[in-house]
Parts: sequence; structure tokens; C-alpha cells
Amino acid sequence: MPDAIELFDQGVTHLKARELDLAIEFFSEAIALDPGLAAARHGRGVSHALEGDLAQGIADCTEAIRLDRGNPLFYRARGRIFQEAGQKSQAESDLVVYDRLHEVRRPAKRDASPE
Repeated sequence: MPDAIELFDQGVTHLKARELDLAIEFFSEAIALDPGLAAARHGRGVSHALEGDLAQGIADCTEAIRLDRGNPLFYRARGRIFQEAGQKSQAESDLVVYDRLHEVRRPAKRDASPE
């Protein structure tokens, strides 16, 4: 029997192939095995949004953020779904958080000038 990570990986494969029903199924199975797997919530949210279920996409991304507030990709995904839903202020707020977290996670550039 596959574990939650294997199911998540299969969900990602189906999401990339735009096989959204299968992606949602695998992400849901991963969540059932490991409710704390934030990346599976994110993947399922993106899949729902691509299917046109923006409310469920927002709900899943919100849960992913609740589980892992430090992952900028979760904010970016929810921000884009908010944009698609016409919720401009919520989208802007999430994209600001994404930018801030993304900057923190990026490695600092080394100064190439001689000392």
C-alpha cells in the first residue's frame, strides 16, 4: 500500500498532465493518510482551481497555509486563485506575503567586487 508521499507524488504527476480528477483523487488519498501534509492540500487546491472550483481551491490553499505558514508557494497559489475569483484585495495581500517570504528563502547574492 502506498504511503502519503507516494500518493502525493502520483497526484503531482497527474496535475502536470492536467489529469485533474486523478490528481484530486491522489491528493485526497494522501491527505486521508496524512492530514498534516500541506503540500497535498496545496496540490489539491490548485487542481480544484484549474477545474473551475475556485472556492474549493481557496479552501485547500488556506488549509495548506494554516499547516505551513512559511511556504511562499501556498500564498502565491491562493493569491492567483483569488485573482481568478475577482477578489483583488485578498489576492494582493497574498502576493505581498509571497514576495516577502520568497525574498527570505532566496540565497543572498555574493558581492563580486574585490575588497
